[in-house]
Amino acid sequence: MIAPTIKVSSGKNILIYNIDFNEMDIPTINYFMSSFKNSLAEVLASQRYSQKFIDTVLNNTSVDATPKSIRITIKNEVMPTVELGRQEKTMYYLRGKTVPINSFGRIIFRKVTERSLLRGKWRQRRVEGKKLVRGAIVNTLQEAVMYTRMFSPEARSATEWITRSLQNLLVSKRKSPQ
Repeated sequence: MIAPTIKVSSGKNILIYNIDFNEMDIPTINYFMSSFKNSLAEVLASQRYSQKFIDTVLNNTSVDATPKSIRITIKNEVMPTVELGRQEKTMYYLRGKTVPINSFGRIIFRKVTERSLLRGKWRQRRVEGKKLVRGAIVNTLQEAVMYTRMFSPEARSATEWITRSLQNLLVSKRKSPQ
């Protein structure tokens, strides 16, 4: 089996993964589609996200198959930032506004001026992406491939052949005089 390529795209409040593959059998695709959401839930829970957040993400996640790809769409306002991260940016949209700031339990108000923007005082920090969905995809693909290899007709017939051979060997040893 040739390794699938994973492509990601995002927009406002949406995250889309396309998994393109050349050779993947139907049982592998079916296993992937049935177990991806469980894998995503496990990955999010391991990062200690709340159950409410996990349920929201899972309810807004769809997994669709086309003849040569699987498309995973997550409609959530937080997931694109959690998955891909965010670049550092200056908050120019605050220019001229008065902003409340929590300072040691007290609320103070600061006016956003052109000068304070140029000094870099009103910047959102860069956030690294956690790539949790990508990890869930890779885990599920590995599980799907292993599952279909273990339970494919070829594997079952080989296992049955080995079992029969061992049984025949045991029977022949019992019958042979020592």
